[in-house]
Amino acid sequence: EKRQGHTSTAHMNNRVMCKLTSLPANPTTRHVVVAGAGPAGILAAINTLRRNKGTNSDVSYRVTLIDANQDYGKLSPTDLKRHRSWMIGLASHGLEAIRDVPGLYEKYVSEIGIRLTSASIHIGAKEVRQEVDDPDKMEGFIVDRNFIVASMARYLNDEFLSDVSFNSMYDTKILYVDAEKSRVLVRRDNGNDEYVSYDVLLGCDGVRSVVRNALMQDDRDFAFSIDDIFADFKAVHIERPKSVDPSSMHLLPAGVPQAIGIALPETGDKINLSLGFYKNKTIPEEMASDDAKVVAKYMRENFKAFELVDYDDFANQWVKQRWNTTGQVHCNCYHSTRLNIAIMG
Repeated sequence: EKRQGHTSTAHMNNRVMCKLTSLPANPTTRHVVVAGAGPAGILAAINTLRRNKGTNSDVSYRVTLIDANQDYGKLSPTDLKRHRSWMIGLASHGLEAIRDVPGLYEKYVSEIGIRLTSASIHIGAKEVRQEVDDPDKMEGFIVDRNFIVASMARYLNDEFLSDVSFNSMYDTKILYVDAEKSRVLVRRDNGNDEYVSYDVLLGCDGVRSVVRNALMQDDRDFAFSIDDIFADFKAVHIERPKSVDPSSMHLLPAGVPQAIGIALPETGDKINLSLGFYKNKTIPEEMASDDAKVVAKYMRENFKAFELVDYDDFANQWVKQRWNTTGQVHCNCYHSTRLNIAIMG
């Protein structure tokens, strides 16, 4: 009933796709509930709905997409900038999954991120740089997580918003999965709770997945673990320094004392600069300060990789942020045919 090992988002989406021909007269309808409208969830919804277009299968699909946040696909570019998030990198398999959807990459995604052409590692003020021999073959794509969500959501809305087979439930939190009765309990933004039944449930709801918890509760053979990178970090969006290549990734193993870091390119001639401190080490009191002037002074004196354009801007963003962690999940399997549940990554 289960397949052991990891099932990536790209593999899952590629596997469910087929060439589409004609719709049968009386297909059986399967209701697919997608939990989470991140990149994986939106792509799963798109690919499931595409199966209805001209298929000769005896099954058609009705999709309900549920997410606790607003629909970023309906935001204007100006409003979206207020919702900058963390940067994510798409490797070849992620880009391939997006490119498999006609027009999605070319018309919606390609202009919102940066294709990497080089990578550098900084040891103090010394930089060691590796150029890409053929940029056209480079499959590293850096993009703000909410920007790619918005672009993919716009595609989904443009193609399927008026489709009777598609329903979106944004501003809706999944509270519980009743796997025995194949339904999820959700809470709408007005505070009302209701059940949504499903034939298939796809869990694309992140590290703290409610869907994954249902597998843990209802499948005795399922096991998983949650870890983090054992570091607390902050990330700021700042103007790109002149010495920083606009399409390069910069690794900062000792960005400031006791810290690890990375600088990633962004659109708008910016970079995303992240600095993290391992939990078993003491954060320098200056970087833990809520005084922007103290942080700016410390960065001027201790950050050697490259000179920032505006230390005060960095410091003001830094002190306004809470500390973040990055989680990672390991599962012994990623779907159960008995429960009709799959989790993406």
